[in-house]
Amino acid sequence: MIRIAIVDDDRKFSSELEILIKKIIEKLNDHSMIKNYDNSYNLLDDIKQNRRFDVYFFDVEMPGINGLELAKKIREEDQSANIVFISAFPQYAISSYKIHAYYNWK
Repeated sequence: MIRIAIVDDDRKFSSELEILIKKIIEKLNDHSMIKNYDNSYNLLDDIKQNRRFDVYFFDVEMPGINGLELAKKIREEDQSANIVFISAFPQYAISSYKIHAYYNWK
């Protein structure tokens, strides 16, 4: 089972992304557990409770802790985490490379 976290303050977009991921995983004949978060703090709370994920999808610009800072915190706990940034702003590409994340524009 692939465990996936999506963190994006745009609930409509994160729901659409969840549907797309589920379709891809179904084609792979695999199972997934996808959890949507509308803020970084809730994900960090889950991680403190030892709830980890295989893949993280982060929006870059969010209120509170932005996606880049969130990724740094994840990297402190898990060097092998798969992190994908989802952003409409290409200027974040260089910062995301420093965190060793995948990058995808909305």
